[in-house]
Amino acid sequence: MKLPIPIGILLLLIFAQLVYPAAILVKRTTDVERNQLVAQVNNMRAQVATKKNISNMNEISYDMYLESQAETINCNTPPIGPFMVVSVLSKKMQAEINAAPPGKQAAIKLIYEGLFGPAQTRIGCAKLNLDCSVGACLIGPQRSISESDFIKGEPGSNCPNGKTSSGLCKAR
Repeated sequence: MKLPIPIGILLLLIFAQLVYPAAILVKRTTDVERNQLVAQVNNMRAQVATKKNISNMNEISYDMYLESQAETINCNTPPIGPFMVVSVLSKKMQAEINAAPPGKQAAIKLIYEGLFGPAQTRIGCAKLNLDCSVGACLIGPQRSISESDFIKGEPGSNCPNGKTSSGLCKAR
């Protein structure tokens, strides 16, 4: 799936807002805050499904196990499991990416790509204090996204379990 760079930048800014201390994501989040995050991400997923005519985009729900896995992320070894890592880069890492213009688009794509895989159904996030990242979300169950995952058509028209009012597919 190809999203325009301005959408990628907007999503990066929204995601960055979610993991900084003044935002809703902190290590000890409440159920209300988790629900707010899920609502925001599902809203973005519904918008992408509408703009890109994706008929099989699932809604996501918050997963405490993924949150606990996200809390263990370090700069040297990414976590391994049935999920993708969506990370908010540290200022140092952002500066390095900005110094290499051809890599900027690839970095932005990697940051938001996992949020829009239509088969993804779970998310868990943590605030981090690392040289490489200030926060991360794990989203699963897919480890990678491919063009074949996206079924074109009216949003919600390819949902085996029915659809939500926003046009996302209901997860099992």
